[in-house]
Amino acid sequence: MLKKKIESFSIRTKMQLIIFTSIIMITISAFFSLYFISKAHREVLYQTLTSYLSYSGAEIANHLDLIDTIADNVFSHDSIQEHLILNKHSTLKSEKRYCQTAIYSTLNDFIYAYDNIGLSYIAIYQNDDIFTNSLSSISKLPQKVTDQLIQEGKNAEGASKWVTDYSDEYGLFLVKEIYSIENLSLENLGVMIINIDLKKLISATSIVELNYGNIIYLLYQNNMLMSFSDTITRENAKLLIQEDPVNYNIISLNSEDHFSVFGQIPKYDWGFVVAVSYNEIMETTTYTQTIWIIILIFCIFFSMSFSTLLAKNLVKHLSLLVTKMKQFGNNTYYPENFETSYKHRTDEIGLLHNTFDSMVTQIDSLIEKDYKNELLNKEAQIKAMESQM
Repeated sequence: MLKKKIESFSIRTKMQLIIFTSIIMITISAFFSLYFISKAHREVLYQTLTSYLSYSGAEIANHLDLIDTIADNVFSHDSIQEHLILNKHSTLKSEKRYCQTAIYSTLNDFIYAYDNIGLSYIAIYQNDDIFTNSLSSISKLPQKVTDQLIQEGKNAEGASKWVTDYSDEYGLFLVKEIYSIENLSLENLGVMIINIDLKKLISATSIVELNYGNIIYLLYQNNMLMSFSDTITRENAKLLIQEDPVNYNIISLNSEDHFSVFGQIPKYDWGFVVAVSYNEIMETTTYTQTIWIIILIFCIFFSMSFSTLLAKNLVKHLSLLVTKMKQFGNNTYYPENFETSYKHRTDEIGLLHNTFDSMVTQIDSLIEKDYKNELLNKEAQIKAMESQM
């Protein structure tokens, strides 16, 4: 039934049906291709961003290693060793003031040299004496916390120890007991406390170079917050570290989706999370998809218009041929009535028209020849009959 109905269509309708069906199939294939390409593109984007953010975690570890090295350099610095020994054994106020000034100058040099990685202050506690580059900073630290940090340094027995218990409120601390290295006497010279501003430390990594709007980051240890960015509330930060720590995930914070990366700081038992706006990430993909769809729609419109025009032009010449055939069948065909000439066309349309015109000419010639022969025969018969009479 359908086959017969299609067979009864005009050739123009059949051509348009073929063209439109092809365009629809190509369009469907194109959208499926766009879907799979976009999916692959997002996966690559996620993996790239994950690698980038994981690299930032490695940068944080490198900065921490550098601070550990700084602590060793302070420990072994000639001026620090000399003036700590002198201050410990001196009873003269002038000598103690001199030691204070010399150690303050040396500590300041370290702070200025490495300020870009988050060093806040360095303090050395020797009995009742305090040597530091920033008295105002250590005065904000409760005495109970200071005593605990000093005790942690003593318990480490000369090793560097990171103290994270107060990171959320007072920053990260590195404590280390200082011994005299002169003649390997290993005399106790006090406890060094280095305070690190974690927000400044993180801002010195590649995280800040991401162009995805407000960046959310946080550090934690055993589900205890160490530091988090100003772009997230404490409540949301606590919710974030309770998420399943997969490599990356899409999470919702404040009714907005975020692409989050969970990782570990190498060599440290600290976790970190970095999250950026998922909408910002998808802008690039969405923009590409939009441009692609606009181009596809334009191509479809152009293809349909061009194919319709082409089919119309083709059908026009076929319709003209049909008209010629009908007129010829009705004995009303006169070539001079048709202005269009196909003598110079070498395609199939020209071949059909030229063949038809040639056939008509031959038929007319045969008809005229037969008609003349018939007239001559009749004329001969009449003359024969006249001669007999």
